[in-house]
Amino acid sequence: MLLRVRHETYYDYEPEVLSSAHALCLHLRATPCQQVLAQELMILPQPDGQIQEWDAWGNCHVQFQINQPHSHFAVCSHALLRTRAYAPNPTAGLMRAGLSCAEVAQRVAANPALQVWAEPTALTQSDDRIAAWAQGCLQAHEDALWACVRLMQQLRADFVYLPQSTTVQTHAQQVFAQGSGVCQDFAHLMLAALRSVGLAARYVSGYLLSAPPVPEGDSVLLGGDASHAWVSVFIPNAQGCSEGLWCDFCPTNGRMGWHSPGEDFVTLAWGRDYQDVAPVGGVLTGAQTQRLRVVVQVQTLADDGAAVAVDEEGS
Repeated sequence: MLLRVRHETYYDYEPEVLSSAHALCLHLRATPCQQVLAQELMILPQPDGQIQEWDAWGNCHVQFQINQPHSHFAVCSHALLRTRAYAPNPTAGLMRAGLSCAEVAQRVAANPALQVWAEPTALTQSDDRIAAWAQGCLQAHEDALWACVRLMQQLRADFVYLPQSTTVQTHAQQVFAQGSGVCQDFAHLMLAALRSVGLAARYVSGYLLSAPPVPEGDSVLLGGDASHAWVSVFIPNAQGCSEGLWCDFCPTNGRMGWHSPGEDFVTLAWGRDYQDVAPVGGVLTGAQTQRLRVVVQVQTLADDGAAVAVDEEGS
């Protein structure tokens, strides 16, 4: 599937900002399920130089400063990519190694490269209630892959998707207590549950294909036309600690797949939680109030197999 991604962030400040420092995580990753054909990043006002760095997990971060007064700030990321389904849905029987949750946790504990994904963070810290809820699905003796499927389904059944009910600082325990949230919150809660039993799981940020208007009563994917988030779990095979695949789970929509929940999903970055891969962050000097507007759109294009350039308008 050939997709065009448009992610634009606009800030208006009052009074004007005297200076600002920013960090961006907006470069799409190349994965087994997506090929990035072109990407451009426009920043206004023009920054005073940029530093491009890659973190320990291969995400690209851009850091810069604007050392001049400004009342408006804009970051526009436009990209073109091709996505595909990596393999049949895991529920079709592919790679059912038969490893239990306890066996997977043992392999994770024996692999230092995976242990970072099994450790809780401030946003994914479990407690007794989350642990008890998780163990109802992630029982030690059961097949790990199917236990993750059951956890995803249980989360969808128990929690309500409610926009504007949380903030980017809301942690998993708060989400569990209030029973509602958005895709980011559901990802953090699922991570807390998985890590509470020793499984390796990472937070994935990205986008969904923008859905056209549908008749009342029809279902659409939740989380479109905005940044999206889901979870990826390492499922080892029986041969060793490091061999296996990452299986992605979108608890918001009940979708799953190897390396991606589907070709209508776009992977941006992954980390331990949202804080590792926040798309736009910054520190300001001078502003007292700010207004934010974000535009996210993912569109399909006719795919003839040839590389296509991103136009300047990003339309």
